Amino acid sequence: MRFLSIYRLGLRYPIWVLSFCALLSLGALYLAKQLKIETDFSRLLPENKASVKNFKKMKETFGSMGFLVITVDSNRAAVSEDFADQLVEKVARLDQVRYVDFRRPVDFFKSRQWLFIDTEDLKEMEKRIDRSLELQEQGVSPIFSDLMDFADPKDRPDLTFEDIKQKYQDEMGSDREELSTGKEGKFLVIKIRSKQGSEDFDSNAKLLAQVEKIVASLKTQKGFGSVEIGYTGSYKTSLESIDFIKNEMAWISAGVSFLLILILILYFRSFASAFLVGLPLLVGVSWTAGLVFLTLKHVNIITAFSVSILAGLGSDYGIYLLSRFTNEVRSGTEFYEACRRSFQQTGKATLMAMLTTVGAFGALVLSDFELFVEFGLVGCYGLVFNFLAMMLMMPSMLMLFQRKRPDKLFQVSVSERVRGPVKGWWRPQWFYPHHPKSLLSACFVLVIVSTFSLGPQSEIVFEEGQLDNKELPSNKLYDKVKDILGGSIHPTVLMVKGWEKQKQAVEALDEFIKQDPENQKIFSKVAGLSTFVPEHQEKKIDLLNSIIQKYPQNKFVNEAQKREFTKSVRETLATGAFVLKDLPEEVSRNFISPVDPNLFAIFLFPNMDRGGSENMRIYNQGVRDAEKFAGMELNPVGGSFISEDILNLIQEEAPKGFVFIIIFFTLVLFVSLRKINRSLLILVHLVAAIIVLSGVLYVFGINLNFFNISVFPIILGTGIDCFIHFGHRYDETKSLFDSVNTETPAIFVSNLTSIVGFGGLMFTTDVGLKSIGYVSVAGLVVVTIFCLFIFPRSLLLTSFIKSQSKKSVPG
Repeated sequence: MRFLSIYRLGLRYPIWVLSFCALLSLGALYLAKQLKIETDFSRLLPENKASVKNFKKMKETFGSMGFLVITVDSNRAAVSEDFADQLVEKVARLDQVRYVDFRRPVDFFKSRQWLFIDTEDLKEMEKRIDRSLELQEQGVSPIFSDLMDFADPKDRPDLTFEDIKQKYQDEMGSDREELSTGKEGKFLVIKIRSKQGSEDFDSNAKLLAQVEKIVASLKTQKGFGSVEIGYTGSYKTSLESIDFIKNEMAWISAGVSFLLILILILYFRSFASAFLVGLPLLVGVSWTAGLVFLTLKHVNIITAFSVSILAGLGSDYGIYLLSRFTNEVRSGTEFYEACRRSFQQTGKATLMAMLTTVGAFGALVLSDFELFVEFGLVGCYGLVFNFLAMMLMMPSMLMLFQRKRPDKLFQVSVSERVRGPVKGWWRPQWFYPHHPKSLLSACFVLVIVSTFSLGPQSEIVFEEGQLDNKELPSNKLYDKVKDILGGSIHPTVLMVKGWEKQKQAVEALDEFIKQDPENQKIFSKVAGLSTFVPEHQEKKIDLLNSIIQKYPQNKFVNEAQKREFTKSVRETLATGAFVLKDLPEEVSRNFISPVDPNLFAIFLFPNMDRGGSENMRIYNQGVRDAEKFAGMELNPVGGSFISEDILNLIQEEAPKGFVFIIIFFTLVLFVSLRKINRSLLILVHLVAAIIVLSGVLYVFGINLNFFNISVFPIILGTGIDCFIHFGHRYDETKSLFDSVNTETPAIFVSNLTSIVGFGGLMFTTDVGLKSIGYVSVAGLVVVTIFCLFIFPRSLLLTSFIKSQSKKSVPG
């Protein structure tokens, strides 16, 4: 292949090549610094998905429905309240703030509380009063009624109306209180809604910085020094997620880099090897980051960790090339011939291996899920650039070493380096294909047993915490805030056009929840603007007037109770009926679109955890059933619907993607090896490895989810790499045992570096990324075992069968 001749540029112009690569790398790093981390999964789905359409509609008409939540805590309730009042006053003046929710307009509703009682309950109250007056006329004394059997206790009416009051107090919950507070009033909750969405990270950071500055200023005042402030809500969580990813990305990349360097030094017994392989890797990754900025402008939650992944995969090329070079040099081959054999002969196998892995990543690019598309693009960029950097920079550096210290260039031979530690950890005879029939039979049994796991393991699930890192401090604080607020601050948002339709929808949804206990397990309540404007107010006023005329005549109630009740009812009658425009702004702004005053939001509050596939589907189906019951389109918006669309999309694409990958790899093998039997043999081993991997995952209880499903093409691509290298070496040497001696160390170490690259993800706190690490490591270990232990024995057995068939042919 003429393309492989680019290594000669490094031999002829080493300084120029290295300088060019370094300058290009510096420019790429400058661009890479401007990369942003994207955590909004709604942007990663096709726009024709209902969840995306509804989400965009909500953003356009209501803006963001999320909050920056601030908690104020001190050792005295009065101090907390005073601090919160001053904080709210100052924060409300910020240009970026749309409004602040702190004190509820409870006085408005308290003065009108009797208008919120259902007509039937008011009639029940009047009925009880009439019954008590009837008993009075019959001569029942309120003093002796408990001692004399003039009235059956069950028949005596409850004029405290405690049962009716309790019914409405339970429905209102924490909304009856002026402040959202914990026990003793020391812990207060403030909700801030920004004009920008929570996915606008620059605006989020600016808002949070302004609020923190105000908090710092207030805490300098006397008496406020001990006040503790916490932050949660979607705005804080989005920023915290980015910082968390950056921190984990930094230390995981550093840890992976250290391990890769250590592996290279131990394997090659040379510090120069770390430089020869590590520097091209660094350059290749920097080029990748620069191109990612030019094409994508951002990284997502997976591609943010691509440095360690690409370093692990890209180091394979350096290991194969440098291993061949050191073998040739120490066996007496002249320098330029050693370079030719390394970068053209082994380079051919390395190129084909690289192209197959690029094809594996390329399969992800065909997905409709942008998370996979971006992962695929970054993988393709990285592998190509790592290969180019190796082919340009490694010959250049070898040339410089050769010019300065030719006598010191890899003094220790590969045979000494690998076989020398026979007394230690490495023994090539471990990999010699002894007892092929026994081991292949055992492998066959293992594959057959593992096939029973394919059914259970084929289901792709959504796991709790996959899109929401529970380890974030803001998420831990959210659990406390949720209990105080009496429900989630992330309800499902429904959108309805027109006031009458809004009323119909709220009434229907309320009926839907109350009519079936199963629905009450899914939803706690529904809230719409009509919830705050009761129906039949004039009729209720008539009933209240009738009640207030009769109630004072009742002798079964003490005077204090009479005064309290009549005062409360007269206050309601004095305020009179009210309409939508009379509602306090603190209420109406949560439900009316600032863009279209005729568009209303309805909030459906969950009464169940929406984490996990099963709960998510139960909840979403509940919303759809409620929508059907209401008989109108409600355009539900929520993270659970986006997650469900992602899951459905991946489940639809996965079988097609697997078939495409197998076809692609088959073509690559045919083109690369030009041997149908060998290509089919490798494919059989790969498929068997995937089946065994399914069994391993089943045993360890690792489910497939829409994060780790993306690494299966990469496992197959990396697997083909080692099979291709072993096959090419076998074709060159014509000796299976020589191939095992020379190639298994490189295969083992190159796959080990890939395992280390992906293994770093196992130490993240994110559930989805952690699962990628588990599946990748398990898959690469299984593929490595198949390549080093099973494949050579298969080659030996097929070679034996061929020789026997030739002997059986007459003549």
